[in-house]
Formats: sequence, structure tokens, C-alpha cells
Amino acid sequence: MKFKNILFDLDGTIIKSDPGVTRGVKLSLEALGIEVGDESKLLKFLGPPLYDSYKKYYNLDYSTYEKALDIFHEYYRSTGIFECSVYEGLEESFKRLIGAGANLFVATSKPEPEAKRVIEYFNLGKYFKFIGGSDGDHGGLRSTKTAVMEYVLSSAGLENKSDILMIGDRYHDIVGAKNIGVKSMSVLYGYGNEAEFKEYGTDFIVNTTKDVADFIISI
Repeated sequence: MKFKNILFDLDGTIIKSDPGVTRGVKLSLEALGIEVGDESKLLKFLGPPLYDSYKKYYNLDYSTYEKALDIFHEYYRSTGIFECSVYEGLEESFKRLIGAGANLFVATSKPEPEAKRVIEYFNLGKYFKFIGGSDGDHGGLRSTKTAVMEYVLSSAGLENKSDILMIGDRYHDIVGAKNIGVKSMSVLYGYGNEAEFKEYGTDFIVNTTKDVADFIISI
């Protein structure tokens, strides 16, 4: 098995988190007078740092973003954070990977305390050596996926980049992996798509949660 240290994104890779995230974003936008309508339009918020999405899709300046973020947090931290589910079959892949000698880590753009709450809620902590997230939604030192991944590698003492694999479902996972010099795997069961993965040059693409372990163990 080539990849012994495996970093997993959280939203869209470990958990299906769109109900809580999109409802929180919708409430925040509507409070600013922005009519959203169908919540499915907000699926593009899943994965990237929140500020990037608010700015890219609704052209919010930083001051307005902070107002939106306060409203989002009011809903998300009390209710929305648990409006999610673990992708079916993924826990079995975790067990198989660990059984084959892999070490698993979380590297997410979600603020680290929130990531840990979700992992603990689903009793998944036993599978991970380290859970690393951003240092908040206000543009801190770990506001990019690249910075989060560097933090995870540093905290876990991972130095041999040839045996590290980043698994995610959006373009920023691919970009982060390229920036730090590790391989990436993109999953089609999350919120991204094959066109996005090919545009950003992911190294591997898999379809299902079972394929995650099947592929890694086979190479």
C-alpha cells in the first residue's frame, strides 16, 4: 500500500452536511435582504471556506460577511451542525484502511472545534490520529485548505510526502494537495463533479465510499 497517511476532508467526504449548512447560509442571506429561494442553490457553499463562497457567489464585502456569519453561526452551532449524516459505507472503509496499516487524519476548512463536535457526535474519533481544521471563519492563519493541511502534517509529524494522500470532494482539496506536494483523491459521492476534478488536476477519482478503501489498498 503506497499511501500510509491519509487525510480526509470532512463536509462532502466524511459527512453529508448540506441540510444544516445550506439552511444556515439561507437564513444569513435573507437577513441581509437577499432572496435565495431553493436551498439547493447553496450546495456550492459546501467545502470551501465560508468567506470565499459568500464573496464569490454574493459579492459580500468583509464587513457584510461578518454580519452574515453571525447569523449563520447562531443557527449552525445550535442546530445545523447536527443536521448531517455519515456517508454510508465509509466507516467500513476506515476500518479496512486501518487494518491494512494506514493512519487516518481529518483536514477540513470547518473550524476545528466544530469539526471535533461532529466527529465526536458520530463516534468517529477512534479512527483518526489527529483532527485538524481552520482557526475560525474570520480569515485566520489557517483560512485556506493549504494552511490546514500544512498544520495537520506539522502537528502529526508527517514528513514523507510520498506516502500522504488527501481525499476530498471539491477543488480546494486538490489545490491544497498540489500546494504542499502530496497526491489527491477526489470522491464523486460528495459535492464536486468529474469536470471540476479534471479541471484542477486531481490524481485519482473514485465513485463510492467502498472504492476509497478498495483503491488505496490496491496500490
